[in-house]
Order: sequence, then C-alpha cells, then structure tokens
Amino acid sequence: MTDIQSRVPEVKVPLTRVGVEGVKKLIKIPRKGKRPIILLLEISCFVDLPSNLKGIHMSRNLEAINEILEEAMKNSEHRIEELGEKIARKVLEKHEYANLCEVEIKTKYMIRLSDSQKFVKLFSNVIVDRRSKVEKTIGGELKEYLKNNKLATVSLEVEPSKNKFLDAEEIIKVLLEAVKSANEEEVVRKLIKKCNKYRLKGIARCFVDYPDFTTYAESDNL
Repeated sequence: MTDIQSRVPEVKVPLTRVGVEGVKKLIKIPRKGKRPIILLLEISCFVDLPSNLKGIHMSRNLEAINEILEEAMKNSEHRIEELGEKIARKVLEKHEYANLCEVEIKTKYMIRLSDSQKFVKLFSNVIVDRRSKVEKTIGGELKEYLKNNKLATVSLEVEPSKNKFLDAEEIIKVLLEAVKSANEEEVVRKLIKKCNKYRLKGIARCFVDYPDFTTYAESDNL
C-alpha cells in the first residue's frame, strides 16, 4: 500500500514550515549541591516540505524530541539552544527529503529572591540545514512592577558565537540587573523613555564583546 504522505499532491507547492507545535516535555537539570531544576519545555519543530510530497510523518518529529531528551537526562549540563540543535539534527536524519529544520523551545523559570519570587520566560530558536549551517538564538523576558505602579517588560535575545557560550543563568542575571530594585528609585524619577534607555544601556554593557548584530534587547513600560 502506498504511503499517503509520499503520494504526489494535487497542488504542487513547496511549504517552508510543516511540523508539530507546543509539545510539552519535562526535563530535570541536575545542580551541584542543590536540588535539581524541573522545567516544563514547550517544543515546536518544523521542516520544509518539497512540492512533490503530500505531507510529512509528524511522529518522526516526536520520536526525535523524545530520543534527544532521553539522552540529555543522562548528562549533567543542558543548554536549551543545544537541545534544539540536537533535536533539529535528529529530525533531519528522519526526514531525508527536508533541507532544513527549525526548533523552538520555550519555558518558564521561577527565581526565589529574599523578598519575592519572579518568573522569567526563556526561549531559544535553532535552524539547521543539510550543509550543517546552524543559526541559534537564546533569550528571555522578565516583567516587573516598579514603585510607580508601571509594569516594566524587558526582553533580550542573543545569538551565541562559537567561542562564547551563553547559558540561561547569564540571561536571567542580565534581565534582573535591568530591573533590579537597587536602581529603581533612580529610574522612577526619569521619564518613561529615559527609563527604557537606562535599562538598555545596562544590557548593552553586558555584551560589549559581542558583534552588534548578534544582540537584540527591548524595554517597555505600561
């Protein structure tokens, strides 16, 4: 019996993103001398579809995600962008007709401070093609209410280089510095536009060694 997905479609149009979206998986990240961190990852995985095929086997994407996460659980260190790259490479092995694979990973991480708790959104995006060209970004977003009851939202997205590794803890540290209470009194007295410039300037100082095109930051007050 002919595989339905391999049949020639009636309309021969190539598609750039076909796959699964919002797959939720738990992962445990061990830490020396501390309790392990449990994260709920939301994973989306896409490949391109040539015009001569009717569809893709979605289950192969899920197989690749499960295989890579099982391997990751055996290791002591994890970076979400590295997980994304491994998943993308595994998916390309299973979809021989695809030229590239894109993997998006999102999660939330809770930080316990002396006087409060904060949730930071973490995310990564990885694109791998058949020539082993890799495009990676990792970032985060933090929302914080200031003393003037304004909701400050700071987001950061960085393209790691081969020689510079950037993990989630560094992203979180930079975001916290951007809205930390020690600077809050000074920030409150400024206009909103100046508040945003103040935060972005602080973020830029943390990435002076990165090329300009590899770092994107955004600040907003509501």
